Amino acid sequence: MDYIKFQKRDAWILLTIPLNNEGTDLQGVIGRADAINKLIPSDEEIEGAINRFLKTGIIKYENNNFILMNEYTQIIKNIYDEHKIIFDVWGELEFFLMNKEWPLLNADLHYKLAKDESRIAYQNYSKWFWKTFKEISKKDKNKKKITAYNRRCTACIGLVKINCTEVML
Repeated sequence: MDYIKFQKRDAWILLTIPLNNEGTDLQGVIGRADAINKLIPSDEEIEGAINRFLKTGIIKYENNNFILMNEYTQIIKNIYDEHKIIFDVWGELEFFLMNKEWPLLNADLHYKLAKDESRIAYQNYSKWFWKTFKEISKKDKNKKKITAYNRRCTACIGLVKINCTEVML
């Protein structure tokens, strides 16, 4: 039997997939990755991780959405419940992925980004982010001054569990 070997950065990409039955599209992956790590994943990081998840049955790709399979949703929920801080969750997911033998279940599945797909998704995310940032900034005008970091977390709080101090809604 063939096995898949995960890479350390795969846990970061897995964190971007919501724990629901709807999943997320590429723009959501990019936005959540930015919210978590203040970085945008490369095409190679996205394609590599998504392919490993598909081939091991951790996710499915349906209607342009990456959807976590039910059996892994509960495992990841348990990790979130145990480790409230996002970087602790990331570390536990990394350990979970890297320290298990993952059989190749779906050898025929392959995810490939179309030309400029990630660039367009990033541009759409960026437009959404700055629009949201401006809306929050207007609301914050009459409140005490908060840092751009906290505004950023506030803008993304609906996307991913983030444990930040002084986040103002």
